[in-house]
Amino acid sequence: MARKKNQPAVDTEKQKSQSVDWERLLAGFGGGRTFIEYDANRNIFWQGDPADSVFYLRKGRVKIAVTSHQGKEAIVAHLDAGEFFGEGCLAGHPWCSTGGLPHV
Repeated sequence: MARKKNQPAVDTEKQKSQSVDWERLLAGFGGGRTFIEYDANRNIFWQGDPADSVFYLRKGRVKIAVTSHQGKEAIVAHLDAGEFFGEGCLAGHPWCSTGGLPHV
């Protein structure tokens, strides 16, 4: 069926009603998970660390940033509870291309 002009490719109302309960899904995993609580301004991982973990933010906020060779930081994203980060390891990336830092 062809799409009409100016019609979205995805039915956003239907998509909203099918949200995933990540807390419930993750609770069903038997092993391979660790719960860690970080204080504000303590690095979770550094740019250049081995990419071997996926993180799920249960509460709080995280700043994702990159640092240039000259030492200048650029913020890539601010994440809130319910979001994932570090998923580059699932795509085969051997190193973290960013750093993650909890913040208030």
